[in-house]
Amino acid sequence: MSSHVVGAGIQLPANSSRILEELGLLRTVKRASIQPSKLLIRSYRQEKLYEQALNPAIEQKFHYPHLLIHRAALIRILYAEAQSQGATVHFGACVEKVEFSEVPKVELVSGRRYEADLILGADGEHSVCRELLLGRRDPPHSSGDMVFRLFIPISKMSLQPSLAFLVDPLGVHAWYGPNSHAVCYPLPKEGIFNVVLTFPEERDALTIGPQPADLDDIRNRCRKWDPEFQHLLRLADKALKWTLLQTDELETWVHPSGRLALLGDSAHATLPYLYVSFPSFRLQV
Repeated sequence: MSSHVVGAGIQLPANSSRILEELGLLRTVKRASIQPSKLLIRSYRQEKLYEQALNPAIEQKFHYPHLLIHRAALIRILYAEAQSQGATVHFGACVEKVEFSEVPKVELVSGRRYEADLILGADGEHSVCRELLLGRRDPPHSSGDMVFRLFIPISKMSLQPSLAFLVDPLGVHAWYGPNSHAVCYPLPKEGIFNVVLTFPEERDALTIGPQPADLDDIRNRCRKWDPEFQHLLRLADKALKWTLLQTDELETWVHPSGRLALLGDSAHATLPYLYVSFPSFRLQV
């Protein structure tokens, strides 16, 4: 499975670790993860705004750790576990329609049909199942924000003494600017430092799915930011961008027949910075 297809890092707070423990997967996930020591938030002008101990403090308080893992590694673990439990996974199985009869049926674009007792539509923010439940088109719409992702080789950073604090000790670092913010953390098992910036989307700039981004544009947006952050951006050699999408709230996630239910982003696409473990605020500076 290509790491480039499924994104970069994902943070697993204590609640997520608890669920993984209940599934019997926490030990395996921990082996593929790192445990950051702290979260440090700065103003884009360098001022320290907030610091929170993560590990081992989080595990001592909540009994489960805060983890960082590459999405591809997490998906591989979940996929292997699903197979070990008897699940059959079919790739490229695009749903065409669902029949809400006594025995519900799913028909794929290929024409293949499946019968089931219950259908769970966990097909993301571009959900086909959501529209079938509603009986109408309901595409996601722009949140007004654009995300930029940069991957920086940790080997490059190790040659820059002024950036050593970003990778040793391992931690999560954030900068907050005017209507914008950046969240960064290392993924040492993959040898990369993950940088994600969020800015207001420009007019008529809707970008569906990750697309190549102009590094000079990103650096220009941050030209008044912390010099150390600007130094970090200069080490990047490629970047991606996409529009953050959101969906309208539904009255119900379950079809009246009780045979189809939505899960995850198909039911409630959530913006990534509305994250319960970190302060969800933006500085107006």
